[in-house]
Amino acid sequence: MEQAGGTRFQVTGDLTVRGVRGQVTVDFEPTGAGHDPQGAFLAAFTGRTVIDRGAWGVGGARGMVGRKVALDFDVTAIRRS
Repeated sequence: MEQAGGTRFQVTGDLTVRGVRGQVTVDFEPTGAGHDPQGAFLAAFTGRTVIDRGAWGVGGARGMVGRKVALDFDVTAIRRS
């Protein structure tokens, strides 16, 4: 994970789709933080990346589905005491 200016982060890791693995980088930004009723600290993030589905061997109806696919992530990290 790298800070990408201000409160934005970039996370790079492996994505596996239908048995094909490739590296992707997802841009994340925080959407909230606080404590839950049990006292654990929560931090929420939203992220997005765009992949070329052909690179993962995913076909489809030509002309009906674009090659570029946006992947959206909503992530909550929990730190327990």
